[in-house]
Amino acid sequence: MWESFDLNAIDREIKWASQIGFSKFRTFLHIEPFLTNRTEFIKNIWKYLTILKSYKAQAIPVLFDDCWNTNYNSGKQPDPIPGVHNSQWVQCPGNIKLP
Repeated sequence: MWESFDLNAIDREIKWASQIGFSKFRTFLHIEPFLTNRTEFIKNIWKYLTILKSYKAQAIPVLFDDCWNTNYNSGKQPDPIPGVHNSQWVQCPGNIKLP
């Protein structure tokens, strides 16, 4: 979500979710987009929170996650492994690659 930040898609999906009763959204804040472009990452978080507010919804920020892969890369991610839940999920912080 953070690498290919698409306000229209985010707004559309939050709208759909709010229409069926969702009001809290667990939001994973991975360190990679922060390390890549801190200023843009923070701006995008504010844009996301503004969209949530317009639907009277709230974010549940998740800063750390130790599931699955310890290595991460920006850009296109590996294809999912069929039948394996969250097969390409990456840890945060995982193996940090400092710029």
